[in-house]
Amino acid sequence: RDDSSYERRQEGRKLQMAWQRLPSLLTVTLLPYSTNAWSCSGSITYRNVAVSLRVHAASLQSSRLYSSSQQQRDGLTTTDFPTTGEAHPFPTKPVGIIFDMDGTITKPCIDFANMRSRIYAICDSDPRTQNLRGDVLELVSELSEEQQAEAKRVFDDIERKAIEDMQIMDGIIEFVQHLDDFGIRRAVLTRNVGTSIIAMQDLMRRNAEANGGALLKSFDPVVARDTIARNSQTGEMETLKSKPEPDAILHICEQWGCHPADVIMIGDSAADDVACAYRAGCSSVLIQTGKDNDAGGGAAATRKEMEERVPTVSVNAIAEFHKLFSSTFGGH
Repeated sequence: RDDSSYERRQEGRKLQMAWQRLPSLLTVTLLPYSTNAWSCSGSITYRNVAVSLRVHAASLQSSRLYSSSQQQRDGLTTTDFPTTGEAHPFPTKPVGIIFDMDGTITKPCIDFANMRSRIYAICDSDPRTQNLRGDVLELVSELSEEQQAEAKRVFDDIERKAIEDMQIMDGIIEFVQHLDDFGIRRAVLTRNVGTSIIAMQDLMRRNAEANGGALLKSFDPVVARDTIARNSQTGEMETLKSKPEPDAILHICEQWGCHPADVIMIGDSAADDVACAYRAGCSSVLIQTGKDNDAGGGAAATRKEMEERVPTVSVNAIAEFHKLFSSTFGGH
C-alpha cells in the first residue's frame, strides 16, 4: 500500500467531512423552520431545504450513532473505529426499502451459537477440514459431499426451529403499512431459505388482521440464499450470491427499475446488511438488537471492511427508524 497516497486520501476525506458537517450545524438552528416549511409551506424550495437538512442531519450521524455495544460485537473499540467511513447518504425520495428478515422483520430467532458449534464440529470430523473456521454458509462449499449433506441437516433443523419460534418485530407492521400508504416499495433480502420468508409473510398478515389492520401486501421481490435469478450479464439462471455480496440488492433494483442510490437497506448485521448496502451503492440502517447474529465471519479484519460496515444511521429499534423516516421524508 502507498502510505503517502493513503494519508492524502484520509486528509481529503477529513476536509470533505468538515465541509459536510455544515448542514448538520445549520440544522440545529434551522430545523424548527424546516419543520414548519414542510408542514405549512407550499413552496418547493422550502420543502427541498427541509428534506436536505433532515437527510444531512441523519446521514452524518452514522459514526456517532454506531454504539459501543455494536462496536464490541464487531470486535472494535471506540478509539479504533474509523470516523471517516463513507456510508452512502439517504436518497431524497426513496423508491423502496430492502429489509433483512431475522432481527429486523422478525425478532431474532436463529441460534447462531448453536449453528457455529455444530458446523465447526462437522469441519473437525475430517482431517482435511479440521479447524476450518469462518462464515458457516460460505465454508460449506469447502466440505465433502457427505459433510455438506450433514451441514444441510443442521441448517434445516435450526431454521425449522426458528420458524416455530418466529415472532414479528415490534413496530414493523405499522412501518410497512406506512410505506404501503405512500407507495414506497419494499423487498426482503435474507440469508435464510425461501420457506422462512413464506412463514414470515403469513405470520405478518395474521398479526395485522388480528389487530384490525388492512390486508398487508407481500414484499416484492424476496431474495433468500436459495433464490435463483437470471444473471443480467450472462443471461444464465443462477443462485444469487448471499450478503455481503451486492448481487441481490442490484437484482432488486433491476426489478424495481431504479438505481441503488434510490433505496435503503435495513438490517441488524453490520458485516452482512450494512456491508452489502455499501458495496451496492445504497444507504443503510443498522438495527442494534444486542443479540448474537454472527454466522462466523467475525470482526472486520481490514480497514476496508471496517469502513464498509459503517451505516448511514444506526437505531435501537425499527420503530425508532420509522419515526426518523417520517420526520425526514414527510408524506413520502
